[in-house]
Amino acid sequence: MTATELKPAGPTWTQTLLVLKAILLGRSLQSRSSIVRAQIREAVAQTAAKVGTKSWHRQLFYRLLEAEFCRDDDTCIAVRRAAKSLSGNSGVFELYMRAHGATKPRKSLHGIQHCVIAAENTSGISVAETIMAAVGICDEDLSDANDRFLYNTTLDALLKKHGVIYVVDGSGE
Repeated sequence: MTATELKPAGPTWTQTLLVLKAILLGRSLQSRSSIVRAQIREAVAQTAAKVGTKSWHRQLFYRLLEAEFCRDDDTCIAVRRAAKSLSGNSGVFELYMRAHGATKPRKSLHGIQHCVIAAENTSGISVAETIMAAVGICDEDLSDANDRFLYNTTLDALLKKHGVIYVVDGSGE
């Protein structure tokens, strides 16, 4: 199933939340080990093996999560290319890049920042607020369930909910 068969009109609310979650979770996991990267890749592989809209959303989420996880290394271009291809004309990848771009530090000239948020986050605006503003929403738009999903749901919880099986040490745990 391709993205054009799903939602050619642009990102839905669910897709917008998935973009936000991928960026927030990916940023929080960046300092973690290669095991996390392997878990994300396994999630991509397992969700790609399934068919349907829900599986497409999950695979796209994990591809965007991987893109955010590796945003500062040399593999990010290939990962983003795969996410863009999967996204098709749904508008999800473009939304991701808009949100991603809002968090990317820009160069400064004589102390003047050329971005919404400085590399050291000296603006007083949280990364979450910056990302949400980039996609046109604010905290007040979020329900309590949306808020819990964005800020409290862990990678392990998502993997478990999505039925992704990942063996870390060979013992099945």
